[in-house]
Amino acid sequence: MSKLKELKLQVETKLARELYKKMENILGNDFSFHLVTVMIDETWNSASAEQREAWRSKAHTFSLEKVSKSSSAHQSTTEPTLS
Repeated sequence: MSKLKELKLQVETKLARELYKKMENILGNDFSFHLVTVMIDETWNSASAEQREAWRSKAHTFSLEKVSKSSSAHQSTTEPTLS
């Protein structure tokens, strides 16, 4: 179980770094953490349900929340493993 948590943390860290680099490349000198979070917040909150679904369907990565829920469901149906 602890190995899964460690792996999840590694994946999250890698994805966070990739996102940071991509946003930095897109925004150039205007890049800031606050600017990115404001842009995402305003864009997401003003988007229609159809637009949000279109974005979700275009996403090429997995959702960590879905993976987490999937592994939790899988673990409860399998024998416990030693950490």
